Amino acid sequence: MEKTELINPTDIKHNDTLIIDGQAYTIGREDIRFDSFTGQFIIKGINIRHFKTYPLIERMLFRKWYKSEMIGWVSQI
Repeated sequence: MEKTELINPTDIKHNDTLIIDGQAYTIGREDIRFDSFTGQFIIKGINIRHFKTYPLIERMLFRKWYKSEMIGWVSQI
């Protein structure tokens, strides 16, 4: 079972797994850009909500294991 957190679109890094419209997308360096004219983030060709109206995006977190014990949650595997 995974956990999610809400983040600011400016905090998105490559290899993050974002949940957009109920689907999980792994983001690469070439998949994200900011359109300064409209003020919107474009991720994998999907127009992410207007930054001022919906300022947060859902990021999936995964369990981190060490010697068969869960030690925390991380955003990248």
